[in-house]
Amino acid sequence: MLVSLNWIRDFVDLPADVDARALAERFTMITAEVEDVHHVTCAAAGLVAGEIQSVQAIGDDKPLFAVTVNVGKHKFDTVSIAEGLKTGDRVIFAPPGASLPGVGTIAKVKTAGGRDSEGMIVPGDALSLPTIGQRAVWLPPHTEPGTPIDLALFDDWIIDIDNKSITHRPDLWGHYGVAREVAAIYGLPIKPYPVISIEELQEPELPEIPIVIDDPVKCPRYSCLRFTGVAPQPAPLAMQVRLAHVGLRPIDILVDLTNYIMAELGQPMHAFDAATVDRIEVGDAQPGEQHTTLDGMKRTLPTGALMIQCNRRSIALAGIMGGKDTEITERTTDMLLESANFEGATIRRCAAALGHRTDASARFEKSLDPHNTVLGIQRFIYLARPELPGLKLTSRLSDLFPHPPKPTTIRVDPRFVSRYVGREVGVEEIRRILTALLFDVQPEGEYLTVRAPAFRATKDIGIEADIIEEVARYIGYNAVEPALPQVAVRYVEPDALSVIERRTLNLFCIGGGYAEIHRYIWFDTQWLRVLGYDPGETINLRNPAAAGLERLRTTLIPGVLAAVDLNRRHFDRFELIEIGSVFCPGKFSDPTESESRSLALAIVAPGRKAAQEDALISRLKTDLE
Repeated sequence: MLVSLNWIRDFVDLPADVDARALAERFTMITAEVEDVHHVTCAAAGLVAGEIQSVQAIGDDKPLFAVTVNVGKHKFDTVSIAEGLKTGDRVIFAPPGASLPGVGTIAKVKTAGGRDSEGMIVPGDALSLPTIGQRAVWLPPHTEPGTPIDLALFDDWIIDIDNKSITHRPDLWGHYGVAREVAAIYGLPIKPYPVISIEELQEPELPEIPIVIDDPVKCPRYSCLRFTGVAPQPAPLAMQVRLAHVGLRPIDILVDLTNYIMAELGQPMHAFDAATVDRIEVGDAQPGEQHTTLDGMKRTLPTGALMIQCNRRSIALAGIMGGKDTEITERTTDMLLESANFEGATIRRCAAALGHRTDASARFEKSLDPHNTVLGIQRFIYLARPELPGLKLTSRLSDLFPHPPKPTTIRVDPRFVSRYVGREVGVEEIRRILTALLFDVQPEGEYLTVRAPAFRATKDIGIEADIIEEVARYIGYNAVEPALPQVAVRYVEPDALSVIERRTLNLFCIGGGYAEIHRYIWFDTQWLRVLGYDPGETINLRNPAAAGLERLRTTLIPGVLAAVDLNRRHFDRFELIEIGSVFCPGKFSDPTESESRSLALAIVAPGRKAAQEDALISRLKTDLE
């Protein structure tokens, strides 16, 4: 996950001279692994806001446009490849005399068609905004032509946190959660999350949006709000820059706000055109149901897919992607904002079955804090009002939360903490560390009663060992003097089958020159199709690693052939051996007895003549004997 240091500074008053690389190293040692840190900057000068006054297509076989740009006191005629420009749009413009990295000083030039081109409509790539690419960078409609562009917005440090190291920490999938950790690391206070008051969303005279949740386990909470006075327009430049720096593509203020809050709070949200949605139901898809998502793909929904519905018509694939029929368009004036919480396993199974994971599903899979749904809506309105002055609520906050989880409270023995960590840890040190992480710590005789904050209580903090881990990582694992444990050992007779397997491998690998391979214990359905092989009845996994990997293998041969296919592209001759488990259904009353060990050999050599094949078969027989 990409994290912007500028964004972190919104919530923590870090020293001005803090070194991003040193911060990343401390974060790695205490919280989660950082894979990369890099500086993003834009060595440009003289850029201003420009107003598009006219656009004329002049390219015959490729996009090329003659554009008149007003920058306040001057107008310039320029030629651009940027598509989607309309009269009245505001864009970033480089007038003659400005400079861009990789381009140099902008001067008046003649195009291949003989036209004069003054200045340049600046593409995102030139500003180190790769997700914008060759498109123009649009500015909000209230931006005055000629306004200088603040290039300090583009100067940032980006920290790349390894996703695998935060799978158990849903709170770290947003900048505010990372900021909480950074504040604790540096011993600084975390600023309150800026939102509007909940009372402003609970106007009793406004109607409530009807919400029905069929299964509160799959959807623990659903919150939504309807408002009018919106129109798709560019988001503030600072918001667009931050989104682009963390790998998200700016689209317009309404979509960008949902993505911004997802990247900031870790709470995915979705915007519906309210003209198409008047109520919400959350339920399973019908068997064989098809649904067209925002990307235009018509998808056949797997069994158990959770859908957002309106009058029982599916309008979005819950936790993964919205529907095409209810998307925000240029004609949208009324919007229904969704902020929901879904069961992680339900979203993960559906995304895996569809082969379609999104930024939203990646977060919902981690089991998010259900208390963030309303907080996300509060943040959306807080950020939207300055940009959309005509915004007006047409419903009060609608929120269905059938079974709020009870607080997670754990009894901790300070003596056990010291024994577990490997050095003396005092009660005050435990209290100081946990309080900085926003845990509530209360004394209870010789023990401590620790209450985990809600954002840490979803499949993260649950037992005493979890609390001890929090203490240990802030003490520092390198501060614990290593000492080998004192244990009693006893001799155990080797397992006969393991001895046979080890001797077999020694015989074939050391004596016969075979290379040992290890394949997965399941069939790959796609590879079986390539081979034209049907293994018949198999034992199937309920939660496979990916679609097509459900069937446990009944033979080693397809896997060995896959290894042969991979290696024959690099070697003329080789020998392979695998000893592994196979699973045969129906042979035993107890399913756990269906596993048995099997051996497979493969010899590869050039040539297709019968005599050569006979020689290989003869060697295989000899080796087996």
